[in-house]
Amino acid sequence: MMPVLSFQGKQMRKKLLVPVVLPVLLIFAGCSKTQYGIVTAREGLVLRVHPAVESARLDAMPVGTKVTVLSVDGPRQSLHKLTSNWYNVTVNNLNGWAFGGFIKLLRGELANAYLAMEEGFIELYQYKNGEFDMSVNLCQAVGMIYGKYSSGNNYIKCKVKKVDFSGFLGDDISEFEYKVLDKKSIMYKGKGIGCGPMDGMILYKFDR
Repeated sequence: MMPVLSFQGKQMRKKLLVPVVLPVLLIFAGCSKTQYGIVTAREGLVLRVHPAVESARLDAMPVGTKVTVLSVDGPRQSLHKLTSNWYNVTVNNLNGWAFGGFIKLLRGELANAYLAMEEGFIELYQYKNGEFDMSVNLCQAVGMIYGKYSSGNNYIKCKVKKVDFSGFLGDDISEFEYKVLDKKSIMYKGKGIGCGPMDGMILYKFDR
């Protein structure tokens, strides 16, 4: 029993109360993993002082530029048929804001990245753990395909695990392949998906 003092009016009396043991929550602050992204805008992306297109320019980031993403919680906006938050990023020792619709957030350590220059929103990302992401053109939106890949001297074979869209051409795709043309380009070989990629479309390696 634990004695606890309490007050009533001008008199003090002693109570015997059963102690309540409160759980102590220990929070261990671990090191959060750094989030990286890649600029996907074909004509490059502007780094700005504030999260607004009217804000002053800090730098121009060419397509393929790797950035460190500090926050994805900036204002939400629609630009060039894309709706996204602004991202707070650092690049070339500069800290600023860029429209997140043209920054691909990477899910791991990147092995290779390719994009279709003549058609927007079509990109293939290969990670060193054997996984891939592919963004596809859904005409008025962007869809994503996820899975595992294997590669050789002249091919990249992709097994689909998940698609995040339905009601479009290719939403039931289970596998597809890219033919390696040279060190800088690959050709899509498979069923057409949405508004692209289509069979025979060429993607080019990001100049990172």
